Amino acid sequence: MLALLVFANSASARVFESWGARGSDPVRVVMVGEQAAYHTAMELNGAAAGMEVYGCEGSPPKVLEKLITAYQALGAQAFCVSGNKMGWGVALMAGHVIRLLVADTGQRGMSTLFRLDQSEADFARSQQLPTAALPPDIPMFPGSQWTQTIRNAAANSTVATATVGADPTAVLRYYAEVLPQAGWQPGLGPHDETSGIYVRGRELLLVSANSTGVRGRSMVILLHKRLKL
Repeated sequence: MLALLVFANSASARVFESWGARGSDPVRVVMVGEQAAYHTAMELNGAAAGMEVYGCEGSPPKVLEKLITAYQALGAQAFCVSGNKMGWGVALMAGHVIRLLVADTGQRGMSTLFRLDQSEADFARSQQLPTAALPPDIPMFPGSQWTQTIRNAAANSTVATATVGADPTAVLRYYAEVLPQAGWQPGLGPHDETSGIYVRGRELLLVSANSTGVRGRSMVILLHKRLKL
């Protein structure tokens, strides 16, 4: 999910602000000397959140081990779970909930670190299911149950996630049929068994559908972006 979020934000280089390694947060301390970090503000289910992205040396398990050890040394409650290609971590420190995702880049010895930071109050608010996900004129798959909405005002983008009672093929077929009726046309980019891209004027819509692992149920991710002139 965070990887898609980064796609939404990186669509415009102006979204990110350079964020130097500073302060006592272990991410900024441990990542000194790595590739430049970036920061953007967003809303997660209507609650404030901040995200930083780092390119760093080391496999996901090694990067997470280094960070979790540093958090724990500062008295934070922190833990992680990691495989060879991807890992997750959580740290509770100074009234903040910090979530970490580290993914292998495919380049030998390199990983990408995503850091999502929220106050405890904002974290609690963001656990509530969203009531409205996307602009009302975008067709919704029947019976969609929204689970998460991430809005980035600077990027004019929204990433909405839902579960539906259908397989991915049926979901993508539905959007391929109804979106042209709402003025959307297929855009350049991948249109395969898991995703499709559509454009309408200065609007971009990415539709992605994947099985939840339960037969007949899918997770649908919709990225809506309004392009700036």
